[in-house]
Amino acid sequence: MKYVKVINKHAQTLKRFLESNGLLDVSRKVAKDGEYVLFPVKKEFKQNFDFNISFEDLNTDFNRKKSYDELLREKLGSKADLVRHSFDVVGSIAVLEIPKEIDEYSKLIGEIFLKTHNNIRTVVKKVGGHKGEFRIQNFEVIAGENNLETVYVENGCRFKLDISKVYFSPRLGTERLRIASQVKDGESVLVMFSGYSPYPITILKHSNPSKVFAVELNPEAHKYALINKKLNHIGDELSLINGDVVVEVPKLVESYGKFDRILMPLPKTGNSFLKTAFKAVKPRGIIHFYYFLKEEEIPSKGWEIINSEAEKYKKSIKRIGHTICGQVGKRLYRVCFDFRVE
Repeated sequence: MKYVKVINKHAQTLKRFLESNGLLDVSRKVAKDGEYVLFPVKKEFKQNFDFNISFEDLNTDFNRKKSYDELLREKLGSKADLVRHSFDVVGSIAVLEIPKEIDEYSKLIGEIFLKTHNNIRTVVKKVGGHKGEFRIQNFEVIAGENNLETVYVENGCRFKLDISKVYFSPRLGTERLRIASQVKDGESVLVMFSGYSPYPITILKHSNPSKVFAVELNPEAHKYALINKKLNHIGDELSLINGDVVVEVPKLVESYGKFDRILMPLPKTGNSFLKTAFKAVKPRGIIHFYYFLKEEEIPSKGWEIINSEAEKYKKSIKRIGHTICGQVGKRLYRVCFDFRVE
């Protein structure tokens, strides 16, 4: 590709000449090289100016936007190898994990990400792990708008949330759809630890249960669940309850009866609530129990926990299967165990 090169102070004079003579190639971008400007031209020409020009054949396409990797390498050099290329996108927010070895470059990495990814308005980095009763993640905004509330689309559903106030995992979309596809017409479903209601709403959008009850302790998550119920045009078929499952589920059983299907998406301490689930499930009802397990523990330890709790409460279970729903740490996985209570 042909370019004509001129020093900055004579650039406008040369540009006017090129335009008036039809020599400027407007399909390509003007480029800069330090104190010089390079104009794309259709062909070489002969013209005497009172300043120097030179022609250059360049393979560089100045029209092409540099990629995230290219800009990282350009700005960080060998340290670019330390940048993790796995990230989550939640609506207009990108969530990065930045190793401590390059933490000082966080804002630069964020700016590069923002520049090279369309539709992203905010870039954040994770600070520490999930903490507290509600397993909330801390974030630091490193580029773009200082706004941690967003709307994202998953499986045809729209979800509004503030990532600093609720637990979320956009990587569970496939798992939520897997569960929804198993729900049979007319079933009554209970979702324990329902958060901002991704499971209940996905189930109601992709299957035909008679009723879904969702219980969540975090008041902020419950607030967003109410918003998302309206956002997805869902009516009385979904009941949202803000409270402790140990307290609220027995009340539901007393008022509405037991459930055909129960979801327990709390993999860190879900085993503590199997007693509540066993008391709330119908005979031959199904429970989806989530748990964090090391690679070598899958699936044996999960079934051991379930069988132990079942024996304690004089329940008999029939295994349906287990599904690995993603890696959450080094050799640590989220696993869903599906079983029927006989």
